[in-house]
Amino acid sequence: MQADLAELTRAAGDTIDALADVRRSDGKLQNQSVTPDSLTPATLALITGEGATGPTGPTGPAGVGATGPTGLTGATGPSGAAGAVGATGATGPAGTNGSNGAVGATGPTGVTGPTGPTGVTGLTGATGITGVTGVTGPTGATGPVPSGFPTPAASTFLQRDAGNTAYVALAVDSARLALAAPVYVATRAALKALDTTKDTTALFDGSIWRFLAGNYSALVTADTQEGYVVKATAIASTVGAWVRSTAFHTPEMFQAISDWTGTAGTSTNNATALQKMLDVAKLTGLPMVISDGPGFYCNATLSVSNLDFVMSGAFGASRIVFGTSATDGLVITQDNFEHATHILSLTITTLGQETGAGLKVTYSNTDSVNNRNQPRCLLKDLDIRGETLSAGWQDGIKATDVHNLSIIRPCINGRRDLGFTDKRSFNLMRYGLYLTNTSGAFPSDLNIECPRIYSCQVGIYGDGEGSEGIKIDRPELVGVITGVSTRHTTTRPLVQVRGGHINCFEFGIDLKNSPQSVIADMLIYKIQLTNTDTIAIKLDTCDFSTIGPNVRLMNQGTDKATNGEWDGIQIISSNYFKIEGPEQERPSRTVAISGTSTGGETRDIRTYGVYTGATIAPYLDTSSGVNSRLGGNRKVVSATNGAVTVTSGNTTVATSGSLNVNKGERFLVHGMINTSKGATAGDFLTILTKSGTATAVFNDSRASLIQRAQQAISGNVSHIVSGVISVTASGTLTINLQGNSQGSNSDVLAGDGQLTVEML
Repeated sequence: MQADLAELTRAAGDTIDALADVRRSDGKLQNQSVTPDSLTPATLALITGEGATGPTGPTGPAGVGATGPTGLTGATGPSGAAGAVGATGATGPAGTNGSNGAVGATGPTGVTGPTGPTGVTGLTGATGITGVTGVTGPTGATGPVPSGFPTPAASTFLQRDAGNTAYVALAVDSARLALAAPVYVATRAALKALDTTKDTTALFDGSIWRFLAGNYSALVTADTQEGYVVKATAIASTVGAWVRSTAFHTPEMFQAISDWTGTAGTSTNNATALQKMLDVAKLTGLPMVISDGPGFYCNATLSVSNLDFVMSGAFGASRIVFGTSATDGLVITQDNFEHATHILSLTITTLGQETGAGLKVTYSNTDSVNNRNQPRCLLKDLDIRGETLSAGWQDGIKATDVHNLSIIRPCINGRRDLGFTDKRSFNLMRYGLYLTNTSGAFPSDLNIECPRIYSCQVGIYGDGEGSEGIKIDRPELVGVITGVSTRHTTTRPLVQVRGGHINCFEFGIDLKNSPQSVIADMLIYKIQLTNTDTIAIKLDTCDFSTIGPNVRLMNQGTDKATNGEWDGIQIISSNYFKIEGPEQERPSRTVAISGTSTGGETRDIRTYGVYTGATIAPYLDTSSGVNSRLGGNRKVVSATNGAVTVTSGNTTVATSGSLNVNKGERFLVHGMINTSKGATAGDFLTILTKSGTATAVFNDSRASLIQRAQQAISGNVSHIVSGVISVTASGTLTINLQGNSQGSNSDVLAGDGQLTVEML
């Protein structure tokens, strides 16, 4: 037992010593205690960066190294005595290798420990060279054709039949039918020749064409240019036809060419193509689009009737140039409002000289009588003029019996004769816009917005029995003999002209039989290029009409002898009119009333400057009726006595001087006399009297006004008299302020007699 314990003690000591050799007190290994030789090859490979051992390469030639010297043989140690086998103790830490002891008996096999973690995979070795491809083997025998397949033939393909029972060999041209792909053809002849049992869709002329069943005989007859419908060679047009897939028509579809060169002889005449486009549009109901470009020359009038007429273009770029053989340009005749007319952004020019209208739109008399409230015609952004300065239309746009007409931003130019510099250079075109009607039609609600009309006899003209409700908004009428004119044979209400500019030779606005008219916010110029009398606004038989506010009448003339009279407003046989605040530069007669006019009222006339040689009259009423002028309490006269005046008997203290007054004018007259009484008390009379060629009364019925007051001895008193004087016949008028002192005389010091006259 003692021996065993001693052995255990020795073994434990050895273990402790061994641990001290490799382990420090902090639990980490001693430096240099682990050497490369201590590691397994796999672990050593991880440290050195070497991968796993690759496959064995070929054996190289044997190398011959030099043989080193043989070391000395050490002495053999003595064998120790065999100790007794003790009990197996706990396995201690591995110690350092001691000297080889005696080989003990083989102990029992220990339990297999757990497998350690898999080491890191080494780098992949390079791929070896690809081997040589072997030779191709012989072709096998052709297999049998599957059951139900026809024998293959050149230029065919297979398609399953409709019953799904077999395959059918079809020609290649049938592939398009199967795949629903249209065939391309280069000519109309090729399109006509297609087999419609195989091809029902085709590409031609930039469009898709479809063969449609139905009666297309009317379209085929109308469309001789074959722009929309083409008859198949083998099929009657009553059965079907090729139809272009499109949402609109263009001139190019009907073989028109936009190639205007500026000369008729070198440009394509598209009269037939354009007319056929209109004819086909009547049958299809599709709109028409005029493409932009040099322009489509057309040496004939284009006309169409009873259709939904819709035509549009690119503003300022889509143009039809009509030649000298075209009496009119585009003529549209409609039966009723169900056939609307809509034209947008189209230029219509002519090479002719006043041969007709650029655009004519006419609706039936019956439609105008029976269908008065439905809209039917919209014309927008049209440019109508001569193609050159030496060409032009007789009328720009002519509308006959067109109810609810809307014309928006038209630009219409008449021809100029540059051989003259006066009005003869501007009066070649007759009417820019011509609004007329047949018996009993009376078109109504005509809306004209921002018309721009240049160089014509009348910018906007209405005649016939008359149109009701012509509303003209922001017109620009330049170089016109007359800006706006109506010559209705019956009275038709309302011509409204607002917010624009008229540059005229003879009349700015000249209305006949247009009651309830309104003219406001207008600037009207007299052109200085001719010796012509000019009237800015003239109303004849236009009851209940209003002029103003903001009506300004400007004079570009030099003087009356050079450029003629410049009259502002003439009212003829028009009752209950109202004129409010007209302003006129260097006028002749500003407001002149005549005929049977009655019940009219004129307010706040303003005039500026002097027009040399003119017949000047700010307000002149020669009518048989009763009208009034209101001056807005504008002071006409302010007079005082310039020296001491002794009032014994009726003595004039202050006077208005001679005034030119007109029938209908009314004046507020105010007189004041400050007197110093003499030694005898008595009454003092303050008197207003009148004289002159005009007929006028004070306070509606009196020839003079007298104010009586008592004045004491040596007293100073102010005496006042006032009243309204109304002029019933034009002429001259002098108003006098007089004093009459009863008892002793009264003295009026200089400046103490004052007279004022204000126009009411």
